[in-house]
Amino acid sequence: MVCLLFLLAGHVPALAQQGIRYAVRLLADKVTYQVSLSSTVTLTGAEQITNSGQVTIVGLAGRLNITNVQSVNGQWSNNTTVRAPSQSPGYDYFIFGLTPNTPQIPYSSTQETVLFTFQSSGACPGAVEIWTSTDPFRPNPPVQTINVGNDLTALGFRNGSTLYNAWLGNYNAGQANCETPSTVTLRVKALLQGALAGTSDGLMRDDLRTNGVLPLTTPYSSTVSTRFNQTGGGGNETAPATVTTVTGADAVVDWVLVELRNPANTSAVVATRSALVQRDGDVVSPADGTSPLSFTGLSGSSFYVSIKHRNHLGVMTASPQTLSATISSVDFTTLAAANVWSTTANGYDYNGYEMVSVGGKNALWAGDANHDGKVVYTGLTTDLNTIFTEVLTAPGNTVNQLYNYNSAVGYYYGDVNMNGKVSYQAVGNDSQTIFTNLLTNYLLNSAKLYNFTFFVEQIPN
Repeated sequence: MVCLLFLLAGHVPALAQQGIRYAVRLLADKVTYQVSLSSTVTLTGAEQITNSGQVTIVGLAGRLNITNVQSVNGQWSNNTTVRAPSQSPGYDYFIFGLTPNTPQIPYSSTQETVLFTFQSSGACPGAVEIWTSTDPFRPNPPVQTINVGNDLTALGFRNGSTLYNAWLGNYNAGQANCETPSTVTLRVKALLQGALAGTSDGLMRDDLRTNGVLPLTTPYSSTVSTRFNQTGGGGNETAPATVTTVTGADAVVDWVLVELRNPANTSAVVATRSALVQRDGDVVSPADGTSPLSFTGLSGSSFYVSIKHRNHLGVMTASPQTLSATISSVDFTTLAAANVWSTTANGYDYNGYEMVSVGGKNALWAGDANHDGKVVYTGLTTDLNTIFTEVLTAPGNTVNQLYNYNSAVGYYYGDVNMNGKVSYQAVGNDSQTIFTNLLTNYLLNSAKLYNFTFFVEQIPN
């Protein structure tokens, strides 16, 4: 097998470069898996000469057993198999390499190219996927010396005379699962830091409801942010007005977005549900304000579970959760740091900093007013810009446009302390919440920098 150096394995080139994406799908016979590529550009002649290639298949630990590999374009072999590595014990990794005979592989921008097929012996192995750059089992010499990952170099993919890894990512995630579509019922529990401010009983404030500004339609969609893409039956959820009449611990605080993610690809969201979160943290169906969430037509029953909010940083389970038709539960308020997904990036280890502790319980970090997955106080992407703009354009502040206006009552993204109004510099303003989190509460910012930009949501992109 011809493999690139560790610096190239799994590397995604700049978006300006042309390249390819890999896919694996289960064919109609429910036995054969087909691995293909899709190119951003059509190559001809000598440009199609391929110097190296690698595809890493990921399957649930102990379930996938590769047999009957059949090459279609190029000569491919399963050269390395890694079972349940310590970095990702729930999965097995099958590294396929291209024999170094420099084949001319068709690269077309209009038609995918089949590379090879394989089968799995034994019972249905469940979800099978292509390795992604967010996988915890990744090149990390000298700690992890196996050259896991994906790559492809061809004469048509180069900068000047320099070849680069043309792998851009994957497509058609979730197309290689032999399990019968299932229905699961899920009860989630989560707390929002902003709504806990000023409380001492462990219950969130429901100021949005009491101020009459809580919408009855989900605020989550791709038009707001790509972080809120809806799929798998999610989107356009509404709630009856009766849910706003409930008081006490079950009173509604706000909307949240719950995601189920592919067990073999943390970046692939397979289903979403907009839901309501109550004062005690229970996440419930908006249809009646009491029932757990229901997901139908799923492939498999094991999923990563994540939860997001419109101005708080979301979180995700560190491992897939086995769900069923009977009620399964994920309680983010009590999950240990080891059970919450995190990464090491930007020179920081985010383990233990995914959520903030409030009164002994985990809560989502407040402050992401512009919903870009970060909390930022100064600079081009500061969340204060959203707060400032919403205050100046508030319906009652149109004459003098005062930046210290304190009567902007409504459902605003900048209302990170969730008191039912957005405030930039008045007493109890939302800017202060961001300032305090960044400079005091977020201990990864040990230097207490105002321009710290690595206060980042711990959910794979």
